[in-house]
Amino acid sequence: MALALAAGPLAARGPDAPATPGARSTVWLPFVIHGPASLIPPAPTPSGPRTWHVPGDLPTLRAALAVARPGDTVRAAAGTYAETGLVVPAAVTLAGDGWATTVVDGQGRGDVVTLRGGAVEGFTIRGAGDAAAGIRVAEGPSDVRASAVVANPRGIVADCPDGAGCDLAVAETVVALNRGDGIVGSGAGRLVVRRNTVADNGARGIVAGGGVVEGNAVVGHAEGIVAAAPGAAPTVHDNLVWDNGADHVGLAAPASPVAADPLWRDRAGGDFRPTAGSPVSPAGRVYGAIAFEPRGEPPAGVAIVADAPADDPGGRWLVWADSRAHGHAVYVGDGAGRFHRRIDVGTEAVRHALAGLDAATDRVLAVSAYDDEGGESALSAVVAVPPAPAPPAGRVR
Repeated sequence: MALALAAGPLAARGPDAPATPGARSTVWLPFVIHGPASLIPPAPTPSGPRTWHVPGDLPTLRAALAVARPGDTVRAAAGTYAETGLVVPAAVTLAGDGWATTVVDGQGRGDVVTLRGGAVEGFTIRGAGDAAAGIRVAEGPSDVRASAVVANPRGIVADCPDGAGCDLAVAETVVALNRGDGIVGSGAGRLVVRRNTVADNGARGIVAGGGVVEGNAVVGHAEGIVAAAPGAAPTVHDNLVWDNGADHVGLAAPASPVAADPLWRDRAGGDFRPTAGSPVSPAGRVYGAIAFEPRGEPPAGVAIVADAPADDPGGRWLVWADSRAHGHAVYVGDGAGRFHRRIDVGTEAVRHALAGLDAATDRVLAVSAYDDEGGESALSAVVAVPPAPAPPAGRVR
């Protein structure tokens, strides 16, 4: 069966069921029920740190975490685990097979994962209970890596009795569509938030009391990056911020912020992968958890021509050679070469009419090709938009 994930109450339903009213996005993931396994853990070995496989060695994540010792790894096979209240002890790593295929679903009951000096990586964490968090950090140092924390009341929250001893690092993780804050590090000692996609959470994006916030894409919040309290001075630099009510709150002037539409594949649908023209993945720099991965060859022969067809006399066209791709997209950029608009021109097209361009902001064009799975090529060579020809002078009477 399939489990529908939405930014709100979770409900198990079939693929043909109607969408949940008010849901902002829905993602279909496999729901795997693991077969029977022994509840008796294997005998410990004296050889040092070991890896506990779930469901190979033990049937549940909880059972494996209960026997794990410092230096051990609990490694989960791909699938969905209906568990909550998981506690990862100090120096233990809870590792999934990748956040796209390995899910922990709290089913609306409390915090899903609590870190007490451990690490979690390679999971989607979702479905925390009312006012709870997908991941709560109770002791440090703790790490969240290469995961997705989505559809919870709160995303990742550092909430330590002694904040000075509660260091937290969050890296290459998608924190999105949570009903409250995305990442709250106000209760952490040293906070490092680096290269995360923090998008469309219901309140604030990142709340930092200190530490470093860099290389993140922070998009679609009431407040983007926020100082936890007056006098808090996190180091904030090289982040992409966009579509927040306020991008920065209570912070000294952040260094080199990038204010640009990230041009994700389908933000409304919860697909935060960059497209070919996205400023999230410029050459040599990545903002957020996901880098653009080109597929196939870009179109060749891109040019602007004035020999319009008969149905558009006097018009100008962007043309390119037929690449035999499933479809093409045209990107519109400014004078600095940063693209701010993507136009899907559909299948089999090899031209696009240059209409409705703004001479002040729409200065360059490029084209990509995409396959039937949405995999997109790198951009073609960039062409400059020439000034529009002046209309014929009228007769002066």
